[in-house]
Amino acid sequence: MPSQQAGISTTPSGGQPLVMPQAQQQPVDAAPQPFVAALESSGSAELGAPLPRQIAVSTRRAQRLEPANPLAGARGAPAVAGGIAVLLGGLWVVAWKQRARIRKMEQ
Repeated sequence: MPSQQAGISTTPSGGQPLVMPQAQQQPVDAAPQPFVAALESSGSAELGAPLPRQIAVSTRRAQRLEPANPLAGARGAPAVAGGIAVLLGGLWVVAWKQRARIRKMEQ
């Protein structure tokens, strides 16, 4: 990893030091931006765009053309895999209980 000291860094192989350029300072008495000057001349103290006076909203509710299918699309595969896992888990529990009952009867 190269070492960095006061704007100078050396390469890992010990080659020539790389000199990084220093940031330039902006003068403090720079001219104000045009939008700031327009706000100052209008006397408005708020910054940013004003809120709209009217909000466009549809009065009709959107309806689905067909019923939702939870097994369709990208979300369907994990749902099907989860269902199969639950069924296999239930089958394992039933088989385990039956084996335990048979072992208990043999004794």
